[in-house]
Amino acid sequence: MSSIAALSHWDVALRLQAETRLLSGTRVTSPPSAADAQVLAQLMKLASDPETAGDALRLLHEIQVHQVELALQREQAETEHQDLQQRVAHYTALFEHSPVASVVLDGAGKAIEVNAAAAQWLGHSPYHCVGRAFEDLLMPESREAFRALLWGEATDGVLETCVVQGDGHWRPVRLKVAPAQALGPAMVVLLD
Repeated sequence: MSSIAALSHWDVALRLQAETRLLSGTRVTSPPSAADAQVLAQLMKLASDPETAGDALRLLHEIQVHQVELALQREQAETEHQDLQQRVAHYTALFEHSPVASVVLDGAGKAIEVNAAAAQWLGHSPYHCVGRAFEDLLMPESREAFRALLWGEATDGVLETCVVQGDGHWRPVRLKVAPAQALGPAMVVLLD
């Protein structure tokens, strides 16, 4: 089996793209390392011997192709990183500025994200709420209903509701919860 036959489709495409760039004269822009200098010195030594010159040229070609593959992977990773950063910023802004009062809870029921609308409902700044158990923001008589809702039998992301009252800073509201799955986050929405 040839070395190319053992590669995945993605690896073959990457190698062909690298070969094309190399043939077009594209240079690798990464700075040479001390190891690169040692490898080149060894290749020069092999290339100066007629018996090993062919092997040295094949090895040099493989190294060059690999360098271009790494450069292509780095470019792709940087592009994907920038795209992810833009998406995170976009969805963070959507959450924070949503007119729907929403709180994200961790697996222990503590608020990890509170948008501006929820903070207004709760009568606290988002920073005051983050890190606190959400049930601590409720009147004691509402906590049991909330716990049953959050930790109850609701499964498969089905939204469940209960009516609760806050600790005096806000009026009774209906909570809608997408329950925590395997100790993951849950989304709580406060509805009039």
